[in-house]
This record gives sequence, structure tokens and C-alpha cells, in this order.
Amino acid sequence: MYANGSRAQPFLVIKGYHMGSAWFEEAFNKLPGVSFFFEYEHCLRDLAPAGSALAPVMLTFRHLQQSCGSCADQKRTTRCRACGVVPPPDGSRLQLATAGSTAHWPAGAAREAPCVATGISFAALGGPYLQHLFALRRLMPTLPVLVHVRSNLVKHALSYLRQACPGEKNHVTKAKERARLYVPPARLLLRVRSISYAQQAMLRRASQLTGGAKMHHIVYEAMQADLGAELRRVLRVVGAVPPAEPPPTERGAMVKAGFDDLRAALANFGELDGVLAPLPCLPKMLHATSPQVFPLKACEAVGDVLGEQRKQPGHGGLNLSVAREMARVEDFDRAASSTRGARPKELSPSNCEGRAEPLDPS
Repeated sequence: MYANGSRAQPFLVIKGYHMGSAWFEEAFNKLPGVSFFFEYEHCLRDLAPAGSALAPVMLTFRHLQQSCGSCADQKRTTRCRACGVVPPPDGSRLQLATAGSTAHWPAGAAREAPCVATGISFAALGGPYLQHLFALRRLMPTLPVLVHVRSNLVKHALSYLRQACPGEKNHVTKAKERARLYVPPARLLLRVRSISYAQQAMLRRASQLTGGAKMHHIVYEAMQADLGAELRRVLRVVGAVPPAEPPPTERGAMVKAGFDDLRAALANFGELDGVLAPLPCLPKMLHATSPQVFPLKACEAVGDVLGEQRKQPGHGGLNLSVAREMARVEDFDRAASSTRGARPKELSPSNCEGRAEPLDPS
């Protein structure tokens, strides 16, 4: 029960990276009577008691029970605790710092709209985090679990690759003119393979949490096509009544940093078009000029095809020289990581300016 006398529906979103999830948080929190916290796992690290990796599950439980408001102007450790309503966990640095003080935890700020839904997302799904979420589900067995996915693997891969270039970000508030990139085919395919595997692993872990029950997918491309409709779908799925109007557009709101038509983004679009032609799903993803939702299950096969290239170069019709280059790039990255302590950037300065460049053999 909230300070304003309403009862809200909590929900959990399992997600990967570069999914538009910060954009989702910003838009969702503009709706009346809702609250959403992006990547709540940071809270668990920030508020962990001494000697523990994560805060106890009761922090997450109480946040979902009592939160209604993003309190975006406050410190993260305040926002992690339902805008300061929930006391910090015993033994955490914050609790030790305030022990014995006369500070009291507020009862919660009044809101004009009744609180109807409050959610959190998790991207970190390693052992301790997954166990934390299993414990949360035991405390909240009816907690709706949703998954946030991105169906265009080519554009998803490019969102990673272009971050090697100066000034490139995925969260922006103003569109800008940018140079076209030269993307080495092997680099693109290795990143597509990586995100395909990561997304499949994320879906498997989410399925574990729900005991195999069907889950609603928040789809990045559906958000692009009609953000208001996708947010209303989420509210209906979690059992809350959606508002009649979409979230307001405000100055400073996030905008898409990538391109709809990749011909405008890629200096070697034609080369990539030829390389991707024999592979499942990827050619249509490359050519998509507007938001399009691709079938996740049907397009899983591309990860498997790319995963076989080291053992069977040219498997699935992939150009043999590109398949061998994938193995060479992968070996180069592994060697550089072990000798330099860091993985090389996926695009070189020349690539960022639209020019091809041989792989540095040193």
C-alpha cells in the first residue's frame, strides 16, 4: 500500500545491452502513476553490506512494494530505495554512515496520479544476480517477468561497433551529422554472433525464472514504430490500466542515435550486402529502412551458422575468405587481450572515417 492509498503492480524486465532500455525508462516514467528503474543491479552493488557482493533480496522486494516515482534528481542510492522510503540495508556503507544520526526516512512524496505500476530491469544475469532474482520470485511468486529484446541483429551489432568511433553514443538527446563507417565484414559477423548468443542466453535465463511460462517481449523495433502503443501494451500485460495518451515529448528527450537506412551509414553497404546474402535473416535486416520486428526464433539459426565457421569455413554458404578472416580477427583479438590487457577497438580510426584498413598484425 502506498502513501497515496493506491496499490501498484510490480514487474521485472530481463534485458540485454544496447536494447533502448534507458530510452524505455525515460519514456515510461513520463506516464502518470508509474515508476521504472533501469538496471537495478547497480543498486545491489551500491548498497551491499560489508563482505557481501550484493544487497539482500529484501531491498529489491521493498523497493517494488513501496516505489512510485523516479526521483531522478536524487542520488542513485536514494532512488534505489523507493526514493528514500526504504532504509538502507544493515551493514551497508550508507547505513553505517547514517547510524546514530537523527535522520528519518520519508514516508514518500505525494503524487497527483494514483500509483498503478512499478518496475525494475536487470541486465546482469550471472550467478549471484540470478540467485537474487530466484529469491525475489519466491517472495513474489506472481511477479510478472518480461524480456526486452532487439530483433534486428545487424543494427544491434552496429550499435556496438560504432562506439569505437570518437563521439559515438547510444543515448543522445540531439541528432547529429556523422561520417559513414567502413565496417569490416568479419567484425560485423563476429558481433552479430556474439549478440545472437547473448540474447538467446538471456531468454533462457528469463525462462528459468518463470518456470518456462510464456513471457511478453518488449521489442526495440516496436518501440521505434509506436512508443506509446508499446508502453500501453506493457501496462496491460502486467495488469495495470494504461493511460489514454502516450508519454509527452519533452525537450532533451532521448532520440535514436543510429540510422534507419543503413545505406546512409555504411560506406561499404554493397560489400556487406554481398557477404550477408546467403545467410538467414541478415540480408533483410541490413535492408530494413523502417522499424521492422523480425521473428526471434526463426533468426536464431544465424548464430549457429556463424558459430560453425571456425570448424567448417564457408558453412551455410558464407564466403570462404570472410569465414577465414573471422577466425583471424578472433585470434588477433584474443592475442591482443592477453598481451595488452585490453581488447582492441572493433573499428579503427580509418574505419570510422569510411575507409578500409588491414588488420594490424603487431
